[in-house]
Amino acid sequence: MNKSTDDYWNSIHRIAELLQSADCFLLGIGAGMSASGGLNYTDQALVQKWYPHYFEQGKMSIFEILTNFWPNTINEKNAALFWGFWANHINHIRYEPTALKPYFDLYSTVKDREYFICTTNVDGQLEKAGFEKSRIYAPQGDYAFFQCARPCSQEVYNNKEMIMSMLENMVSPF
Repeated sequence: MNKSTDDYWNSIHRIAELLQSADCFLLGIGAGMSASGGLNYTDQALVQKWYPHYFEQGKMSIFEILTNFWPNTINEKNAALFWGFWANHINHIRYEPTALKPYFDLYSTVKDREYFICTTNVDGQLEKAGFEKSRIYAPQGDYAFFQCARPCSQEVYNNKEMIMSMLENMVSPF
């Protein structure tokens, strides 16, 4: 091994020691956590599998498809396409996957200690892996809930039944 490799592994071992001895954790989790488990918005294979129509149009990432559906581009003509995409997307990201390995690994590290999580992820993976909902702050929301497009109340609505109904009634699924 060379010096830089030794330094790298020494750092990894030191971090592992610190994690083992920590009394509590404040965790910040973003898209990389889900991407490392397979829910990667830049994965061309997922686009080809889940959205072949868009793949054939040359859209190679979920990010590219999402640009079709920014709120200022929604109108009566494309509302069905908008909801068709979002029903499929929410189902693929929130409801179909079981908990991914990176989340189980993290949970096994912190489950018996105090922790709090701030996440930008909306896929529900933390709860699926066993993390307590009361210890998760998700300022970007959760794909499991809808709320009014124009603020009319603070209520959010569980959307699983609505999503499944949309999928069952689609004329041309993605």
